[in-house]
Amino acid sequence: SVFALFSWLWAVPLTLLFTTPEYLGTPNQPGSDTAFVLMSVPMFLNGFVLYAFYVFLAQHRWKQLIGGFTVGVVFTIILNVTWTKAYGFPGAAWTLILVHLGLAALLLPQALRAVPIDLPLKWIGRWLLFSAILAGLLYLLVPFLDSGLKTVIAGTLMIPIIGMIGWGMGLGDEVRKV
Repeated sequence: SVFALFSWLWAVPLTLLFTTPEYLGTPNQPGSDTAFVLMSVPMFLNGFVLYAFYVFLAQHRWKQLIGGFTVGVVFTIILNVTWTKAYGFPGAAWTLILVHLGLAALLLPQALRAVPIDLPLKWIGRWLLFSAILAGLLYLLVPFLDSGLKTVIAGTLMIPIIGMIGWGMGLGDEVRKV
């Protein structure tokens, strides 16, 4: 959730870090910041897809893996051919979102049947609280990120802050128990 939150909430500062204001979206035209926001969804979903990928790989069930990814490739090609031509990069981003949703919905249940995960509600609650605290902090920092240098400094300072939030919530202790 960390990368997805940065991509979503810091879309404008990250765009300005790499480009100029001319690349920002307007009410009538999507921009690079739109791409960051849209890409936050597949960034989040990719964790579920990767879990399924490694479960199938570890169990030598590559045929299921190839089957699932083949479906994803076919949909990617079909949607990209139609949506990218019609809608540009937002169409490509929506393709990626739908394909990741489909892959997660197709592969994750199979992977969880093969290697069940017993996540106590306490862990899920801690992760949700961690994500909410991080989202709030990122949101509050956005008005101050009016230059590339400030964005780099704030992003760098967020590394130990994220660690402290996680440590303070006992997330490291929970991972060590596994």
